[in-house]
Amino acid sequence: MDKIIIKIAKILSIIVIILGVVFFILTALNGDEIEVDPALQTKILNPYGGLAFITIIITAGAIILFSLIDIIAKPKSLVRFLILVGILVVLGFIGYSLSGNNFNAEELQRLKSTAEESRMVGAALIFTYFVGALTVLALIVSNSINFFRR
Repeated sequence: MDKIIIKIAKILSIIVIILGVVFFILTALNGDEIEVDPALQTKILNPYGGLAFITIIITAGAIILFSLIDIIAKPKSLVRFLILVGILVVLGFIGYSLSGNNFNAEELQRLKSTAEESRMVGAALIFTYFVGALTVLALIVSNSINFFRR
C-alpha cells in the first residue's frame, strides 16, 4: 500500500512540476506583454496562481492527514505534537509582545491600515524570524551531531 501511495505522489509531483515549469516559461517569454495585456494575464497568471493555490491546499491536507494517522498509530507522538504547538504559541505571544506600530496616523491612513494591523504584521515577521533562526540552529546542531557520530 505504501509503495502505491509513493508512486502516486511521485506522479502527481512530476505533473505539478511540469505544469509549473510550463507556466514559468510562458510568463518569462511574455514578460513585457503580460504587464499591459489583461487578457494575457488572465490566460497565464490565473492558472499559474491557481496551480500554486491547489498545490498548497493539497500539501497542507496531506500534512494534516498523515499527522493524524501518525497520532492515532503512535499516541506518544501526540505529546510531542502538543509540546510543539505550545512552543509555537509561546513564540507567537513573544512576537506580538515585541512588535509595535512604527507608523503615525497619517502614514496609517495613507496605507489604509490600522495600528493593530501594523502590530500584527510586525508580530508575524518576528515570529518568522524566530522560526527561521530555530530551523537554522536545528540544522547546524543536527549536522554537527551527525558529523561527530561518523
